[in-house]
Amino acid sequence: MGWLLAIALIAIDQLIKIWASASLAGQPAISMIPGFFQLNYVENYGAAFGLLQNQRLFFLILTVPFVVGVIYVMKRYHFRTPFMIFIMVLTGGAVGNLIDRMFRGYVVDFLDVTFGRFYDFPVFNFADICIVVSTILIAIWVIFREGEIFKHEE
Repeated sequence: MGWLLAIALIAIDQLIKIWASASLAGQPAISMIPGFFQLNYVENYGAAFGLLQNQRLFFLILTVPFVVGVIYVMKRYHFRTPFMIFIMVLTGGAVGNLIDRMFRGYVVDFLDVTFGRFYDFPVFNFADICIVVSTILIAIWVIFREGEIFKHEE
């Protein structure tokens, strides 16, 4: 069941990015909520929020062992806690961006949030949302439920 969640998130991410590439690339930003939210196509050669630009090999080397580790954990432990769901959401986001890096050479970003003149948040995508939200939930789970991460069955 956990793998289906990750695969569904990867599929959603890639379908949205295909749409964004076809509809938004080379076009001016489309304002959805004036002064707050727009669709703005960006080719991101770095990590989430544009960090570590032009480090494609680094991200490939980092993501592949992560996915292998998740596969190992999923085979060793049974999918019984919300923690494992959070891990699968994180995996879906990481693999969604990995696919972009492998096949496009960059990550497609298109969600652009601005808080008036106060702050222009870096452009991001659906996979980034999965990564950030799941990381926050994992941190909360580890802090408050540390003894319940895995239900190990031999």
